[in-house]
Amino acid sequence: MNPYYICGTFITSDKNFVIKYLRTAFNSTQQSFFAPYNQNGHWVLVFISHTEYKGIILDSVNRTHKKMKDDYLITDCITQAWGPLQWNVVKCNQQPGSWGCGYYVLNWMHSIVHSRIKKEVINIDELSWDERCLSTIDLDNIMEKWHLWSPF
Repeated sequence: MNPYYICGTFITSDKNFVIKYLRTAFNSTQQSFFAPYNQNGHWVLVFISHTEYKGIILDSVNRTHKKMKDDYLITDCITQAWGPLQWNVVKCNQQPGSWGCGYYVLNWMHSIVHSRIKKEVINIDELSWDERCLSTIDLDNIMEKWHLWSPF
């Protein structure tokens, strides 16, 4: 999905457009969707399994309160576009500061694609991460992986 069309700013200014965009995207033959989502300058990854009617949210910011699906504007739009999903905010790597969230999203996307290609993960409930912070070396490795995948 195009992150621009589903960002928090777009949702607050034209929610109906976002819902229409999501309906069009969900009308494809894809079995699952990545939705890199930016709300208030922070990137999270929303991963939707069409076939399982489930969505997971991976959020690297370390919060004092429990993260809930309703903390993210996009979940309501997805529900209106697709219908009810079973949502889970999964435990995942937590960033130490206020930057780096985009790298974490890239890392999770790579992990999900890689595990599905190798058939290590069959369904969305099998995805898991630890909560450790990614090191500078980890972040450099993420960029190297994406550089190898990129056609540019």
